[in-house]
Amino acid sequence: MKSYLKWPGGKARLAKRVESLLGGGTRLVEPFVGSGAVFLNLPFASALLGDADPDVIGLHRAVQQDAEAVLAEARALFTPACNDKEAYRRLRAEFNAGGQSPAERAALMLYLNRHCFNGLWRRSGSGAFNVAFGRPASPEIPEESLRAFAAKAAGADIRHQGFEATFAALRQGDAVYCDPPYSPLSATSRFTGYSSPFGPAEHDRLVALCADAAARGIRVVLSEHDLPAVRERCLAAWPAVRFETEQVRRSISCNGGNRFLAPELFAVFEPISLAAAA
Repeated sequence: MKSYLKWPGGKARLAKRVESLLGGGTRLVEPFVGSGAVFLNLPFASALLGDADPDVIGLHRAVQQDAEAVLAEARALFTPACNDKEAYRRLRAEFNAGGQSPAERAALMLYLNRHCFNGLWRRSGSGAFNVAFGRPASPEIPEESLRAFAAKAAGADIRHQGFEATFAALRQGDAVYCDPPYSPLSATSRFTGYSSPFGPAEHDRLVALCADAAARGIRVVLSEHDLPAVRERCLAAWPAVRFETEQVRRSISCNGGNRFLAPELFAVFEPISLAAAA
């Protein structure tokens, strides 16, 4: 099932692989929920979904609480009159100015996500959403997938918080999936996929928390680029870590046709008892 959000690097196609690596649990925990694609496709009855971006969480909460109100607001935006650069810039400025109700702001974010370039969710240094108009042909409101998220998220705990706070809320029986901004593939590329700074220091803290969770008997699966430095970081924190890979198609430029297959790394932080029994 696809998310109602367009999301670069979304994991809908890899959800079953993630499920197999998690190996069960009573509650799914995602410190970087993003579009919610993994959550949508995993059969957990309970979930803790966190993200540091207030608007990502605000949108998910608004859909969770009243999907029909969000859809009603969105219908006024998904029109031919709003599908041009001038209207997009006006609505982007309105979004950045703030002051909307939760349903209004959620609909604005949904509009921007479906009309911006490549579905990117990026902010300027001042915190303003700044992605350009994407010239979509005839974008439609993703009503079916939005309602599916609302139904699945009815009992979910959705929190605006950083990954450290989400890890602090772990309990026995949790299964944790981390899909953070990935490490750069080259010295000239940047950390991608997140609206707040996320660099080597944040990755070090995240891996340390993954190891700490495993030490407490909680399995964690971490997605990353398959780079020697990433493997070394994980092994240094948790020598029992297990690595698996999956070939995925990535874009290497703004040209959507310029793509290549690259290995996706899954680092499985297994509790010592589980790793020894394998």
